[in-house]
Amino acid sequence: MLAVALTAALPFVQPDDTRESEVKAAYLYNFAKYISWSARTPAQSDSFKICVLADRSFQGHLDEIIAGEVIEGLPVVRVVPASVSETRACHILFVSRGEGARAQRLVDAVRDDPVLVVGDAPDFLSRGGAIAFVRDGARLRFDVNMEETRRSKLVVSSRLLRVARRVLNPENRDETRRPPIASRVSAPKGGPSWGFQARPRASR
Repeated sequence: MLAVALTAALPFVQPDDTRESEVKAAYLYNFAKYISWSARTPAQSDSFKICVLADRSFQGHLDEIIAGEVIEGLPVVRVVPASVSETRACHILFVSRGEGARAQRLVDAVRDDPVLVVGDAPDFLSRGGAIAFVRDGARLRFDVNMEETRRSKLVVSSRLLRVARRVLNPENRDETRRPPIASRVSAPKGGPSWGFQARPRASR
């Protein structure tokens, strides 16, 4: 199976939004490998839910990536949450910049729950987001808000923080600027590298 490797700071190669959506979907899947949902018990989940509030094209890209995949011993599924209760069952919630007030209500409702909230709006981290995708020149990168990850009782691997563009520190309120990543960053043994795969291999 042909796998397209993506670097941690992958340059866009198409003028439209197709490539960007593919890269964001790949990031969402790989974020799960570097986050611990220790506040959840196995009995609380029958699947690993990546919830999305985005258009059908983005949903399709994510479906291709997660097909047949397992995270934390659970089959990975894509969900479009329609209520607060459904959103609280998510492991990851992605909110596209085009979503409106309903999406913000769902984000506000899960800020104290073990849900990794990811978005791509310019002010997303100030509105309860834990991770925000950002354009860095011709590259797609991400910033991390540690105050929100701790509030959600999520444990973030230092490997993830090392490839972030910025990490917002809740202790001193400063933003730590990270230099651009030009090369692949190795993952823990047995895990995926930050050379992301747009379509993961079936075996690990």
